[in-house]
Amino acid sequence: MIAALLTTLMFAQLPEGVYEARVIAEPPEAPFHKQITLTIEVISDPALKVVIPPLDPAGLGGLNIYGAPEHIDALTDDDRRRVAVVYTLDAVHPKDYPISSVLAKVGDSSFRIPVPPVRFRGLTPEEDAQMLQTAPNANPSTVPPRNILPWLLVAGGVTLAAAAVIFWFLRSRKHIETRPPPRAPWELAYDRLRMLDAAGLPAAGKFGRYYIELSDIIRHYVEDRYEIHAPEQTTPEFLTAASQFGTLSTDQQDMLAAFLKLCDRVKFARYASSVEEAEQSMADILQFIDDSVVKEIVKDEEAAA
Repeated sequence: MIAALLTTLMFAQLPEGVYEARVIAEPPEAPFHKQITLTIEVISDPALKVVIPPLDPAGLGGLNIYGAPEHIDALTDDDRRRVAVVYTLDAVHPKDYPISSVLAKVGDSSFRIPVPPVRFRGLTPEEDAQMLQTAPNANPSTVPPRNILPWLLVAGGVTLAAAAVIFWFLRSRKHIETRPPPRAPWELAYDRLRMLDAAGLPAAGKFGRYYIELSDIIRHYVEDRYEIHAPEQTTPEFLTAASQFGTLSTDQQDMLAAFLKLCDRVKFARYASSVEEAEQSMADILQFIDDSVVKEIVKDEEAAA
């Protein structure tokens, strides 16, 4: 099994005193809700000064660099100098990402290190099924003893059905005109966001519960607001539906993709989030809802005119 994707320059292409230059992508491919580590490494004579400039974001093919890169400058066991920069790459959409070559400098010389394409793929059927199995079930009910369960179901069903019919009949006759109008999707979402913020889950270190609730809020909002069936879909299915719907802008789709991918990493890949990142996720969701409310109001005003 291949543990890493490796590109190594031939010795004849390297400046004098440089023994090896390579790029390692580990793992060689990953599901798009995880990350790939890219290491750019130069092995040289210890007396040489090696500089590996930062990766140009424009040359990453749409990938994001997550966090600050790690810089390494140390001697190897055979007294050679190892200079390396380690990046953590993050993708929004599953696909192959071409990356531009890196221009390294050694003294007054420079040379280019080719970088292999990085692949972020969609979920396999097995991974998709595993995510669905891992997803938490809200409020599991306690099952009564097996020998009395049928009788409880029959008795309870008959009682509830009769009570529901009587209640519906009386309420529909006496209170039909006093029912409040249905609330707008953003009003419901704002209420849930306020409750989630007040719970203080990130400060308590409960990031899993926080992101489960936050992703549920935005999925239900998108379904109610744009009529995209979202709550029961996996992230790839939802993103595909959102991109085909046509109402969401490219920026909105990218924001939702990045956010839902972060939720998947926290829930399924044991990614350690932070309070600052959780607060930024809340701010992103609020901004998304704010923007959609403005568009709805403008549309209603144009229709009235």
